[in-house]
Amino acid sequence: MARLEKRGGAAAGRKRRNMDHFCVQIAEFSESKINAHLKRKGIEPGTVARRYGALGYGPSMYLTDPDGNTLELKGPPDADQSEKMPDAVLRRRNKAR
Repeated sequence: MARLEKRGGAAAGRKRRNMDHFCVQIAEFSESKINAHLKRKGIEPGTVARRYGALGYGPSMYLTDPDGNTLELKGPPDADQSEKMPDAVLRRRNKAR
């Protein structure tokens, strides 16, 4: 095995991971439509929750693929982003006049 291949870690499996999860942003998040689609494909839907991610708070669902990898389906960010990280610092730009 090449040295570069070893740096990525072992292949994912039920007892080992080479990443925590990967996320797919979807344009529209309809829990009922997503659940119906997954069930038609024989996939058990995960629990939908409001979670924080790269674009802020929004709906998300975690799934596990047959190889044991975790996938997050992430909907668009909520309009209400009022919850803030407790130690976050908001830097405001001064507008040029």
